Amino acid sequence: MQDKTIDFKDRNTIKTDHNFMCLRVIVGLMTVFLLFPPNQILAQQQMHHTLLVQQSSLAKIHRKIEKQYPFLNHLDGDELTKINENEMLIFDVRKPAEYNVSHIDGAIQIDPKMEGQTFIDMYGSLIKDKKLVFYCSVGRRSSSMAARVRRLLSEDKKEQVFNLKSGIFRWRNENRPLMQQADETPYVHAYNPYWGRLIEDRSAIKYRPE
Repeated sequence: MQDKTIDFKDRNTIKTDHNFMCLRVIVGLMTVFLLFPPNQILAQQQMHHTLLVQQSSLAKIHRKIEKQYPFLNHLDGDELTKINENEMLIFDVRKPAEYNVSHIDGAIQIDPKMEGQTFIDMYGSLIKDKKLVFYCSVGRRSSSMAARVRRLLSEDKKEQVFNLKSGIFRWRNENRPLMQQADETPYVHAYNPYWGRLIEDRSAIKYRPE
C-alpha cells in the first residue's frame, strides 16, 4: 500500500502555486479595469445593444412591409443615389411638421392620407417617364401611399414605383444628407419618442425646425 501523505515541503509548494495563480488573476483584472473602466465597458455594451435593436427593428419592420405589400418594389439609399435626379420624383409621405425639420433633397411633401386618385390628379402630368420614390419615417406610410398610387397606373408604369427601405430613419442612420429648406441639416423628426428609439444619434432628433 502506497503512502499518499503529502510532506511539509509539498504543501508549501502547492500553497505557493495557488498564491501565484491568485496573484495573476488579480493583476489581470486590474489591467482590464485600468484599460477599460467599468463605466466605459457598460457604455460600449449599451451602445452595441442599442445599435442591434435599431438595426434589427428597422429590418423587422421592413420585412413586415414586404409581406404586406409583396407586389411593391423597394430600394435602399445606395440604389436611390444612383438614379439620375432628372429621371425620378421623390415624395415625402409625412406631415408638414416632420418635413419642415428635414427631408431628402428634392422631395415633395404629400399628405400621408392622400387618396391615390388625388395624387394622380395633382401630379399626373409630372410623373410621366419618371420613377416614383416614396418615403416616410420607417416605410409604413410610404408603402401604403405607393400601393394606392400603383394600382391606378398602367402595368409598365407600376414597375417604376418604389418605396425607400426603412425610410428617412435609415437614411439618417447611414449619415446621408438631409435638407431643411435650402440648407443641409443633421436633424430629423422622430415622429414621437417611441419611434425615435430607431434613430442612432439621439442628438439628431428635433421636433421643430432650427
